[in-house]
Amino acid sequence: MKVLFISEYFPPLVKGGGEISCFLLAKYLSKEGIKVHVLTSKFKKIKKYEIIDGINIHRELTTGEDPTSISSNIKRSISFSKSVNKKTKEILKKHKFDIIHYFNITSIDGIIETNTPKVMHINSPILFSPEATKKEDVLKNYKTFNKFILRSKKLGKAKNYWFLKHNPIFKRTLYQKFKKRLSKLNKVDFFTPISNNLKNILGKNNIPKNNIKVIHNIVETDKFIENKTDNKKLKIIYLGDYIDFKGVFDLLFSLKNLKRGYECDFYGSGTEKEKIIQFIKKNKLNVKVHERLNYKEIPIILANHNVLVFPSRIEEAFGRVLVESMAAGCTPISSKIGGTTDIIKNGKNGYFFESGNYKQLEELLNTLDLNNINRKKLIKESKKYDGKILAKKLVKIYKSLIK
Repeated sequence: MKVLFISEYFPPLVKGGGEISCFLLAKYLSKEGIKVHVLTSKFKKIKKYEIIDGINIHRELTTGEDPTSISSNIKRSISFSKSVNKKTKEILKKHKFDIIHYFNITSIDGIIETNTPKVMHINSPILFSPEATKKEDVLKNYKTFNKFILRSKKLGKAKNYWFLKHNPIFKRTLYQKFKKRLSKLNKVDFFTPISNNLKNILGKNNIPKNNIKVIHNIVETDKFIENKTDNKKLKIIYLGDYIDFKGVFDLLFSLKNLKRGYECDFYGSGTEKEKIIQFIKKNKLNVKVHERLNYKEIPIILANHNVLVFPSRIEEAFGRVLVESMAAGCTPISSKIGGTTDIIKNGKNGYFFESGNYKQLEELLNTLDLNNINRKKLIKESKKYDGKILAKKLVKIYKSLIK
């Protein structure tokens, strides 16, 4: 079987969990004997063609390198969908594929007319809601321009420059792109959302249940080291963007009045970094702010912490870091939102607090009994997301579509 993956970004250029998931699925499908080719974007100093872990990587697409930059997003908007359409047609003339698998919501923009079965990997609720910062936002009807204008306050990972945020022409352009993307869903044969939450959203958008199957993100749990921290002090870690809707300030507010000793490390990047640093200084918190980690460094860093806090305020598609935390025997504490409910069973392999309720998070951190944590059980729970298991599920879907 020969499969074509299409993804805007691909390692070594990683912009989020989507690229990691795409790489790991390709890697484990290759181990199952599937010939995987990846069509992705080209950038300076990265080879245009290479084979890594049995994956044939074709870097031919054109896009912007930085999703947080305005100029880069303009380039993405103008060039990416056209290049997907053109380069997909070109590669299909050279290779006969049994399946075309589109990754991340941007790749659907360039979907082509072909008899080859098409699969869409749904890894974000933003396909259906331009903001999705609250649970109810995901199910809002954005199909009229007025509602889009009223509800879409965020610009994804782009910085919220006021002259764009309040520019009706820019808003109209975004709206047209949003509508166009939704209209292309009927060209997809099968959907593989990464959580049951996303599966439910697809259903509410009139996608037949028989055309949907949840494929959770792969986590290479064997690469994680069981943490050996003592149980005398909370050693907290936050891994994520320094953005308000990721709940970073909820964590900081919970630490402000914490009654027990703790150490806390932040690893990430984002527009709120300086504001976070100033809050820490003003309130004299025992928090260190670091740059974003290389993915290979995460197992080493998690091994030095006994609690991970995932305080997101948005409808998280999945929550890969929660599984990674369990794989290291590090207790995950998460806001109860989106796909996180697939991973955590409250009180058994982690703990939930209501999104935005920093007082509840503070209480959890104050009362957490570190001596009562079964690290071996956490590690065992993480094995559900093994690459072999999930790759076999995907192969089964491919075979049914080919038939």
